[in-house]
Amino acid sequence: MSLQSVVLKARGTHTASVIFIHGLGDSGHGWAPVAQMLARTQPHVKFILPHAPEQPVTLNGGFRMPSWYDIKSLDQIARNEDEAGMNASMMKINELIKSEIDSGIPANRIVL
Repeated sequence: MSLQSVVLKARGTHTASVIFIHGLGDSGHGWAPVAQMLARTQPHVKFILPHAPEQPVTLNGGFRMPSWYDIKSLDQIARNEDEAGMNASMMKINELIKSEIDSGIPANRIVL
């Protein structure tokens, strides 16, 4: 399943892309005003602001929210990480990158 995203197309010739990954509980919509501001001075750049899937976050009492992976604790980082969730998000983000490359944007012109 691909990620839903806010996309601001390049206003000029599309020669670069920025994929902006938001934080816990946010969405691409939360960063759209920043992308719109940056797009004014970067007409050749396409801005892609994907939305993390909604899922339970253990740290927040299992509350469902936009999250790239489950955060279980802040005091045991690296011991109890959601590796499967991180890998799933990585694969979805890699799909976005591949789509940009397939559309003709060189990898060195894509910023994550």
